[in-house]
Amino acid sequence: IGHTFADEVIRYLTGSSGIALSQIAYVSERGGSKEVYVMDYDGGAPQKVTAHRSTSLSPSWNPAALGLAYTSFVGGAPGIYFAELASGKKRPIITTGSLNMTPSFSPDGARLVFARSLAGNVEIFTCDLAGNDLRRLTQSQAIDTNPAWSPKGGEIVFTSSRAGNPHLYLMDADGANARRLTFEGTYNDGASWSPDGSQIVYTTRREGRFQIAVTNIVNLETRVLTSGPGENESPTFSPDGRKIAYTSRKSGTKQIYVMDAANGANVRQLTTEGINDMADWSRAQ
Repeated sequence: IGHTFADEVIRYLTGSSGIALSQIAYVSERGGSKEVYVMDYDGGAPQKVTAHRSTSLSPSWNPAALGLAYTSFVGGAPGIYFAELASGKKRPIITTGSLNMTPSFSPDGARLVFARSLAGNVEIFTCDLAGNDLRRLTQSQAIDTNPAWSPKGGEIVFTSSRAGNPHLYLMDADGANARRLTFEGTYNDGASWSPDGSQIVYTTRREGRFQIAVTNIVNLETRVLTSGPGENESPTFSPDGRKIAYTSRKSGTKQIYVMDAANGANVRQLTTEGINDMADWSRAQ
């Protein structure tokens, strides 16, 4: 009730929806294995989603915020699974081959884009939610991984080492027209889209440390939001585009924090128990 009231106040004051009913999925190692959890936007009410007693990583919300795709080693080699939040049911999506990981939903929720190994070379593929209709999008001798589907569905951002160090690239949803997005920093990875599709936020290595940066995909204007000691990584935009959740080691262990997307101000820690990483903010409000 309190979260609903908070959203109504924001809507009255700004004319746009708030984020108080949104949730953040993340990976936590607090019981001997890495499992997927979800929590409220402010860090409250953490709930365990998976209990594979294995390593589960990279949760990704479906557009309706009813479930999560994620990577798990529960079957041996890393495969992609789906967890339905209301029922608690889990099912495999794609587990064939030696590696399937880092899933991201299309905006209509009908397909996944993910990284898949072919004879030791990692490429970008899509499939439907049954793991069928595999389509290969990249053709590179480099490692192509960590894809993220744009909010409007026409483009996919991904990480590639085709220029030497890992950098971010953008391609059409069918794999055509690949072009490089990042040129600064020695390592750029793990991009997440702003809700309007105009910006990406990602991890960048600057002066030997991992920081959080935002780049406009049209003019490539970039601003680095974090600084100082402690590695910062795995960012994700809030559904209104005003906040960014991310992982930082500033307290000594990996914990999830939130900051203003405009300038990195108003930093607040959301998690304290165990080691926490790989946040993904729900799109639904």
